[in-house]
Amino acid sequence: MAVAQVSALVVCSALSALGWGRVAAKLLRIEGPLARRPISLLWLGWSLTLLLLHLIHFFLPLTAAVVTPLYLVSAPFALFAIRERLVEIRRGERRPGWMGAATAAGLTILVIWVASRAMAPPDAYDYGLYRHNTMQWINSYRIVPGLGNLHARLAFNQSPLVYFASRF
Repeated sequence: MAVAQVSALVVCSALSALGWGRVAAKLLRIEGPLARRPISLLWLGWSLTLLLLHLIHFFLPLTAAVVTPLYLVSAPFALFAIRERLVEIRRGERRPGWMGAATAAGLTILVIWVASRAMAPPDAYDYGLYRHNTMQWINSYRIVPGLGNLHARLAFNQSPLVYFASRF
């Protein structure tokens, strides 16, 4: 059951990134095949999500009440991107074929594998040293401006930890 829950979270995260990627492509006026490739939209969306999380974190701690609307707002944009893809298939501009089925099967296996790995205990030796504590700090407090002036170690930034803390 836990693997199914984590799999659903991975799929929702991908849909959120796809939605924000579509928004970023429209804002940056990216057109052509690059704007239609899901992998390009996923990376672009993940980048925009990180940017938005950092901007929000300047003013608020990243709690569930703050972060959930950020992910829910992107859902309609992701659905529009999926709808466009289905319309292309229906018109005959794209053929689903065996490559589409193979890709879907591969992605399903990948999501289940990632979900099963996520259920394992953390094996990085430094997880307890700073990763877990950093994510708790991000969830509890906003960014403290000028903290890096006290000591350089307090100024280190790991953007993935901000993203992981938004799901913590």
